[in-house]
Amino acid sequence: MSSDPEARKPRGFLLHVVPAGPEEFGVTLEETSSAGQHPRPVARAEARALRALLPSLVAAVKASGKPKSSLSVARRAPIRLKEEPGVRLALTLLAASPLRKARRVQQIADGVASMSAEEAYYWYSKATGTDGARRLRALRVFLSEE
Repeated sequence: MSSDPEARKPRGFLLHVVPAGPEEFGVTLEETSSAGQHPRPVARAEARALRALLPSLVAAVKASGKPKSSLSVARRAPIRLKEEPGVRLALTLLAASPLRKARRVQQIADGVASMSAEEAYYWYSKATGTDGARRLRALRVFLSEE
């Protein structure tokens, strides 16, 4: 077993708030590895799509021990998310990003929120692996009609 503290750090996520106007913002999400490598971009959401995704963002921030007030247009430093809330948020952002109908976005967000941790990790690995676009399409069909 390694005595290096970096080797024991769990994977996590960095949520960046991207200002898009005086009262609007988008977000980008990066995955950080336990090996201390550079963060890897995972997902993003533009300001126009954020209204439907805001409950998922707030849930991830609160589950990571941060106040929901951390999400503001004035935020400059990234918000560190714990692994499981980060995985759920990433999966929600990835699956909902091409959708325009608020009802479908809500169905995706609700479906990801109701998944077990194992199921969320499974779908996240599929969505970010090879052929991820096809797997995300399958997840959208699984979680929302149409």
